[in-house]
Amino acid sequence: GSDLVESGRIRMGVVHLQHALDGARALNKRETEAMILYSLVPAYLELKDMVAAQRTVAELSTLANDIGVDRYRSLAAFRRGELLYAQGDKIPAVAELQTAMLAAQTSLDLGVLWRLHALMSEVVDDDAIASVHLQIAAGFIRQAVDPLQDPQLKAHFVNAPPVKRVLEAAGFDPNRL
Repeated sequence: GSDLVESGRIRMGVVHLQHALDGARALNKRETEAMILYSLVPAYLELKDMVAAQRTVAELSTLANDIGVDRYRSLAAFRRGELLYAQGDKIPAVAELQTAMLAAQTSLDLGVLWRLHALMSEVVDDDAIASVHLQIAAGFIRQAVDPLQDPQLKAHFVNAPPVKRVLEAAGFDPNRL
């Protein structure tokens, strides 16, 4: 489902994610449930379904607090910030994204950190600060790519649309990593 959403097949991705969510809930797999909710938010935002996005962010936030681990708190704060930004509330969005960054740094989650900095590069008004966030995002992507030994996996990751966008905007050729 997540791969379908990231590749632009949003509606089909949502169907798969909803099915996975039902299964995770039936098996009481709370961490898996949190990851699925995290994946659903951008899909709903892309579909302009703000009601579903708000509901999903609220569910993720509650679940993250119940789980009580920084990684999940970071994911929830990230999606709250993303939602606020999509609603045009930039100042509270930045505050949530900063909260997410602190929690993500504690958990050393490179996948969240690069996405957070990429979004911050869009949210902030100062071009110089936006550029710094973009470079930081690209740096975290490079750290994630470096240990990958499988050339196909590496190529798939660096050419995924969101990753490729960040790398190119930061001045890196994805195929040279």
